[in-house]
Amino acid sequence: ELMKAASAEGVITQLGNQGHSFGSIRDFCEWIWAGAIGRVQTIHCGAAAVNSGLDQLPRLKEQHAVPDTLNWDVWLGPAPYRPYHPAHLPAAWRGWVPFGNGTVGDWVCHVIDPVFWALDLAAPKTIVAEVTDWDPMTQGDAFPKGDHITFEFPAKGRRGPVTPHWYSGTWPIPRPPEFTADDKDIGYGAAVLGDKGTIVYGSHGAGGVRLVPQSRMDEFQRPPQTIPRAKEHHADWLDAIRNHRPARTSLMGARSRKSPCWVSSRSSFPARSWSGTPPRCGSPTTPGQTSSSRRPRGRGRRCDVPPASFGMTAARSAFASPGHREAIK
Repeated sequence: ELMKAASAEGVITQLGNQGHSFGSIRDFCEWIWAGAIGRVQTIHCGAAAVNSGLDQLPRLKEQHAVPDTLNWDVWLGPAPYRPYHPAHLPAAWRGWVPFGNGTVGDWVCHVIDPVFWALDLAAPKTIVAEVTDWDPMTQGDAFPKGDHITFEFPAKGRRGPVTPHWYSGTWPIPRPPEFTADDKDIGYGAAVLGDKGTIVYGSHGAGGVRLVPQSRMDEFQRPPQTIPRAKEHHADWLDAIRNHRPARTSLMGARSRKSPCWVSSRSSFPARSWSGTPPRCGSPTTPGQTSSSRRPRGRGRRCDVPPASFGMTAARSAFASPGHREAIK
């Protein structure tokens, strides 16, 4: 709806994906296009942030008065009603299923943007989400503390299929085999594996992008700069307004990079596969059933994602809890 309104009114939009305006993301794209690491096949990326309300679940039985400075009904928005609790806000809302999208929703646009641009990714064919130490029947109100999400992107144009792996929170990003003992683990960022080498970078526009090991970086001949360098992110938006051109990260331009977080953050409930156009539905509800079983590592949840329906509607239906699923059939 925001995109429709922006298009109808002809306004210039700019999202907060600041790294898309950095020079480092342009360096990364140019290196990939120049064949610095050959054909990219696998990406290991993620963020060490733990956006989870698990530890706060026992506190939800407490009763708290709504502060005079807060309109609780307005804050809840379309989410199912619940009593006010300070564990939900401010900022902590990211870790709660009715309000946020977990760590992947917080960080994916800042980490996966460079590979989306360089490899011309769009909608993945499938998504498999794995979690451990989390029971969706009794803890489904909160996101897990860690997850491993695997995307499968089909071949496109001159590139082959690509498989990015996303790691949130307590599920660490694997160390590239080219790392030495002096290399720090990747807490926020990615390792991009090609058939001729590996590039690593940090969050926000491929910050600190480099080939590994360092000897490869030392001998690397940087290709010519072919992508125009942008101004500072906010300055770019102002310049776009003055010159009536799209900003570097407009609503339309950022949609494909943000959509994976909507679907993947909703793919952590018990295994269920679907294909075709997903049904429309509202905010998910917390499961009412109880279970003492723990979901073992390795039992993933697979979603076959049709490009035409890849977005928030797919996100809601993919994530639907057993108690909510009947309502969206």
